[in-house]
Amino acid sequence: MKYELTNETMKWYGYTLHRIRRCEDGKLGGWIESENNLSQEGDCWVADEAKVYGPAEICENAEICDNAEAYGGCCISGNAYVHEHARIYDVAMVSDYADICGNAEICDNARISGNARISGNARISGDAEIDGNAHIYGNEQIDGSEKPDSIRRYSMLEFDDFYDIAVYANDNWKAGMTQRELANNAYELYIDYLHSSETLTIDTSIATLLAHLWEDVYESDTPLDDNEASGWIQGILYSIAQC
Repeated sequence: MKYELTNETMKWYGYTLHRIRRCEDGKLGGWIESENNLSQEGDCWVADEAKVYGPAEICENAEICDNAEAYGGCCISGNAYVHEHARIYDVAMVSDYADICGNAEICDNARISGNARISGNARISGDAEIDGNAHIYGNEQIDGSEKPDSIRRYSMLEFDDFYDIAVYANDNWKAGMTQRELANNAYELYIDYLHSSETLTIDTSIATLLAHLWEDVYESDTPLDDNEASGWIQGILYSIAQC
């Protein structure tokens, strides 16, 4: 066994994370939710205060360190290096010798490979694929699913949006979910939403969510433009329609 979970834990967005310890020399590493997040094979490692949780996976010889995070269904493999305050999430994949640093974000279905380096405040999303010796930096934003502004009025919702919806549901529909259940519910809704966007059909869970939100809008005295539930409905429907 390459590493073990210690008794040192922390709460993070509803997840319970464990500090890891390398068995060979006792060196402490970063934080993971379970052994599913970090392979026991290869030289892959989670170091410093980096956090990996949900279905995210670090494998082969990849490393994530500093204050970087990986969550959602993402996978970091090969000899990829994710550090500083970078975030990898959704079902994004980072592989080969890719270097992700600064405050960079890789999300949605984005794929980063080769010797690509993503730094600064760059954000790679949608179905974007960056490889070779590409260097994306500064405030650059690349959305592989982006359409001209004239026909793209609503951008795709993100995991954080569905986490807000899950909190709203818990508060207003008396769902009684724990913090962990909130995070899992948000993730499941987000995955179903991505599937709806890909197939252009609304999954059952999304249809049920929309029905509850519409009921709240109908019963509310708040103007539509200021109604939180109405905003989510429009965001979900229009972003799916424009995919």
